Amino acid sequence: VGKAASNACNGLGETGKGLVNSLMVLGVGETVALFIMVFSMMLVS
Repeated sequence: VGKAASNACNGLGETGKGLVNSLMVLGVGETVALFIMVFSMMLVS
């Protein structure tokens, strides 16, 4: 997610476009990370 965020900032700074697409990619990445965290916590406990 960090590389996607840095590429989104770089692209937005250079072109001024693509904010919505970048936010969608980051949102999907964060959602997947949260699901993995919750399921791993359920498996451990």
